[in-house]
Amino acid sequence: MGDLFLLQKIEFLECELKESRVREENLKKMNEALMGLVKRVDRSPLKEETIEELKRVNDQYAIELKELKRRSNAQQDALLVQISDLKKRNDDLKLSLKELQQAKDLACLQAQEKLHRCETERSALQLALHSLQSSVS
Repeated sequence: MGDLFLLQKIEFLECELKESRVREENLKKMNEALMGLVKRVDRSPLKEETIEELKRVNDQYAIELKELKRRSNAQQDALLVQISDLKKRNDDLKLSLKELQQAKDLACLQAQEKLHRCETERSALQLALHSLQSSVS
């Protein structure tokens, strides 16, 4: 059950990482479109104030994009660390499970050997008892 939970968490974190990358790509496309608009506006006979407003909006957008990119990268890094940690923990748990299985198998084998020795000893004692009873009679 623990393995299933870890696998689900890894899948969830990988999905978040993919979504973060898609958001970053969409922001890049929006920025490119806005930059194209600004370049076209530079060549059109619009009022100077409109051009300045578009440039100001574009500058603000570039700042926001940079911040979003920084946060996205930080989130991606954190998610990658979490995924790595979860994979390591999962591997450790698998190793522990394997060791426990081996210890259980060894204990079962030792118990079977002890049972076999006891049965052999019991048979020998029963033969000795039968032999004594026969000699007494």
